[in-house]
Amino acid sequence: MRLWVLGVVAASSWLAAAPASAADVDGDWQMVFQTEVGPRETPLNVTTDGETATAVMGETQLAGTYKDGLLELSGEHYAADAGYTATLTIKARMDGPALTGEWIWSEYSSVFEGKRPAE
Repeated sequence: MRLWVLGVVAASSWLAAAPASAADVDGDWQMVFQTEVGPRETPLNVTTDGETATAVMGETQLAGTYKDGLLELSGEHYAADAGYTATLTIKARMDGPALTGEWIWSEYSSVFEGKRPAE
C-alpha cells in the first residue's frame, strides 16, 4: 500500500510539472501589457501546429514556436503612441489559467498577463 501511495504522489507531481499542451495556449486571449504610460489591453489569437506558433494581435502578425510550455513570438508592430514600427518579441508560459511573461519592443520591455475573454 505504501509503495502505491508513493507511486501516486510521484505521478501526480510529474503531471503537475508537465508543460501545458498546445490546446491550452491556442485560441483567444485578452492581454494586458504593462508599459511606461500604463497598462495597454489588446486581444491576441494564438494558433499552434506542432511546435510552430502564430498569433494575430490587432494588425500585427506574430510567428514563432511553442515548445516545452514556452510560447515565443515575434513580429513587426506599429505603436501609435511612439509613432514607429519595431520588432515585438513575446515570451510566455501558462500560469494556471493565465498566460504570463515578458515583452520587448524597440528599447522598451516589461511584463504582461493574458486571460481568456469573458464569454
